Amino acid sequence: MYAPMLLPLAGIVTGILCALMGAGWITALALIVVGIALYLTLLHKSRDIIKGFSIARWHHLWIYIIFAGIGVFSMDINRPFADDKAATNAVAFVGRVETISTLTSGDRATVAVSHIIGKDGQYIASPNCKALLNCKSLPATIDDAVLVASPLRPVERSSNSLLGGSYKWLLGQGIMYTCRADEEEVNVCGHTRTLRGICQGIREDMEAWIEKTSLQKSTQHFLITILLGDRRYLDPESRDLYKDAGLSHMLALSGMHVAIICGIIMWLLFPINFVGLYKYRILATSLIMLCYAFLTGLAPSTVRATIMLIAMAVSMYLERKNGAWNSLLLATFIILVASPLSLMDVGLQLSFICVASLIFFVRPLNPFSQHDHPLLFKMATAIITTMVATLTTWCLTAYYFGTVPTAFLLSNLIVLPLLPIYLTCAIIYFGLSAVGITAGWMTYAIDLFPKGLDWFVGKVSNGGTTALHFTPSLASVWIWLLAVVAIACVLHSHKKRLYGWVAGGLACCFVVTLAMPAEAEADNFMVRRGSQKIQVSYLQDGSEIVMELPRYCTSETMIKGKRILVVDSESVMPKGEDSAKAGGSGKRYDIVVLGGSGPKQIEELTAHYEIGQLIIHASTRRARESTIMHAADSLKIPAHSIRESGPYRAHF
Repeated sequence: MYAPMLLPLAGIVTGILCALMGAGWITALALIVVGIALYLTLLHKSRDIIKGFSIARWHHLWIYIIFAGIGVFSMDINRPFADDKAATNAVAFVGRVETISTLTSGDRATVAVSHIIGKDGQYIASPNCKALLNCKSLPATIDDAVLVASPLRPVERSSNSLLGGSYKWLLGQGIMYTCRADEEEVNVCGHTRTLRGICQGIREDMEAWIEKTSLQKSTQHFLITILLGDRRYLDPESRDLYKDAGLSHMLALSGMHVAIICGIIMWLLFPINFVGLYKYRILATSLIMLCYAFLTGLAPSTVRATIMLIAMAVSMYLERKNGAWNSLLLATFIILVASPLSLMDVGLQLSFICVASLIFFVRPLNPFSQHDHPLLFKMATAIITTMVATLTTWCLTAYYFGTVPTAFLLSNLIVLPLLPIYLTCAIIYFGLSAVGITAGWMTYAIDLFPKGLDWFVGKVSNGGTTALHFTPSLASVWIWLLAVVAIACVLHSHKKRLYGWVAGGLACCFVVTLAMPAEAEADNFMVRRGSQKIQVSYLQDGSEIVMELPRYCTSETMIKGKRILVVDSESVMPKGEDSAKAGGSGKRYDIVVLGGSGPKQIEELTAHYEIGQLIIHASTRRARESTIMHAADSLKIPAHSIRESGPYRAHF
């Protein structure tokens, strides 16, 4: 298959991995010099036609080596600042706000930190440093320069069940630190205009305009989520239902959304063909999709799809050969050169594997001919596309998110064919609304789809019982992906028997490695999400045991050898325990769950107990939660907010 970008991309990926393992600019320079020297040597020997023909294959080597050097160099100049000692000993930092999202517990911003301020007042430069800033009410906007009088804390591996992979996601975004600050600790000291800020402002204006339409609020929020990529408008419970039903990809902007919107735009611009300007129709669509990628925040999966589209459009305009596989490689190459850490981005990994699998598997596995049976071909393509996209990525998805949806085929076969029709109607509706035309029947139809979808997703997911909670080991992920590559080679290579044996051997190894869990401990403990009940669950011998802890009192329990205290009353002492004795003993609890009726100050707990992990239940008021989280951060007590970060999960 035509793929001249395969070697450059392989070299870039190798260079980035080498840089992540410690290689620097000296290694990059050495690789580039070796590659150039090898090229000159081959060029000299190629003066003899016979020798040149015999050594032609060695030209692949110098291309690979040079691009590996470029990968090392690109990663080295974009290497995140990671001086944990200097960051944790700092009392403040200076940076620029890049993104802001509003959660139920407050604002969360990504800050590009330019300097950290030590206890002696010294400014320490921190190039390529990003921090996640949590604040109840952030007094800043995107592109504001801020001085935050609060220390930074390194990102720690989280075990939240609903935020599985968040640790890897943060590192993939280059975010190495987190910070929690009060409103008065954040001082705005300037403002700069960037393209990201301008696009964010335009997107917020579009969101405000959508919220002024006659659609229902739930419909407005659904359309903002799937069209503009702003997932803060969708509550966590709905996201969990979609995930369990195998439809979470519908809520995250990806190549599917870009393809659907591109198709809609191409359809709307079809009249241009009547005047013989079909090439300009393609270029106009590409420019519109490029603007769309900027408006939606330049997510790696969206950028990948947009670059693929532009590459295909340019090749069509120039009437040059360029296949989908080479366009995918080119798009990924550009993304990694511009942002090497995107290699660790979950969205880009899943997007690349999914699109590559569709390119290599869908058409060969379709038993019908497109010319002889076009309808059957399209129906089979829809089924095969869903199965291929899910089966090739399920292992990586389970590794990051710990969930395998079993109802994915039914959900996708019913919902995905309806999504392009719905989005087309929604875009036409917005266009009519912009000129003052409102069709009542269209409003009703657009409002009806999200309601029906929520009902369907709830039935299919059945409260999450249809999803398998499983986390494979990293070895299992690699073996599965290699097996997928081997099967693709069986379908497209002349050496089918050889690759068939390789695929079979890898499949056997994969089954063996399934017994190697990602975590060394098999028994999992979780404090569940919910504002009414305090529930904990743990896995033992393959069974899940759910325990409901008493409300509006203070009680203690023991699970798998861990002491757990639930404080949901003003009295911090368990019933029947002497306060003076408890206060003098400094009893340690591995986990303390603080309910809505608990004490207002964390000092009331630390005066009596040593706390290993503090869990703030969703029944706690937001204002008190923010105060307690900030106090726990100051006292170096690990704290977890169920409202903000989802259920807490630990491995005992």
